[in-house]
Amino acid sequence: MSEPVALREPERLAAVIRGSDVRLVLSGHTHRVSAGTLVGIPMWVSPSTGSHADVLAREGFRGHAGGGFTRVDILDDGEIVATFVPLTGRDEILYEVQADELELRPAVVASARD
Repeated sequence: MSEPVALREPERLAAVIRGSDVRLVLSGHTHRVSAGTLVGIPMWVSPSTGSHADVLAREGFRGHAGGGFTRVDILDDGEIVATFVPLTGRDEILYEVQADELELRPAVVASARD
């Protein structure tokens, strides 16, 4: 299993952001999406746009084509939402169910969940 990616001296960054108005730390990229906190402040690591690491590889390192990016939304109430957006297969639609079909076709909903 791969080693976690971590800051070498997290206490240095913690000293800078502790008690500040920082609400989210964004960084990248490590060829995978990561999230955590430091002194109670959310941290988000954005992926590579070209390839991604297989974090479930049992031994060694395995990479795959395709990556993604992060969309960051600052909502009207000041909340922040970071969302991973994959690039691989983004134009391929596997199924599409219109909202008004959900009650009429429960079999479609069940198969969409599978």
